[in-house]
Amino acid sequence: MDNTTIIIIVVFAVMLISSMSSSAAGLYYFQEQTPSQEQKPSQEQKPSQEQTPSLFRIKHISSNKCLHPNWGKDNPDNNTAVVFWSGCDDSNRIKYKWLANGQIQHISSNKCLVPSGGSNNPDNGTEVVFYDNCDDNNSVIKYKMLENGQIQHISSGKCLHPSGGSENPADGTRLVFWNSCDDNNSVIRYKLI
Repeated sequence: MDNTTIIIIVVFAVMLISSMSSSAAGLYYFQEQTPSQEQKPSQEQKPSQEQTPSLFRIKHISSNKCLHPNWGKDNPDNNTAVVFWSGCDDSNRIKYKWLANGQIQHISSNKCLVPSGGSNNPDNGTEVVFYDNCDDNNSVIKYKMLENGQIQHISSGKCLHPSGGSENPADGTRLVFWNSCDDNNSVIRYKLI
């Protein structure tokens, strides 16, 4: 068994035990499965305070590229774009954590992923950028992981897409908001690794 499988099993066990002992919901982690292994939870789940997930990288399934800060900085400036890039190394510059309130925080800078311009309902094609406002009350920057591996912006209902919609975006392609969260769209599926 590889480390990712072990982590997923441990997280699942913790979530199962927690759900039996309290009403707190756990975070559903998407993992690639064969159709015969597929299990669907009864509802989408978000992390609770007690179950804040560990650090992870966000891997685009169809291209095997991870989400990086543009220019590869450990501490990107505010409004630096999130881009697809080859390489999913173990450095903190491409690690994130899902905060209990639904925000996705960049580990090495403590900045959150936000819509450029800060809109609650960003236009299609609006870039996802790093910004240092991870305020608990900021509904603009809250997300949920859908059971099919898509990441959805809660206030707008839009999903995160590679700009241009390619299954294999070129290095440097920007991550954008788009109003399509189609279950059959493999272009917008991600895996937390």
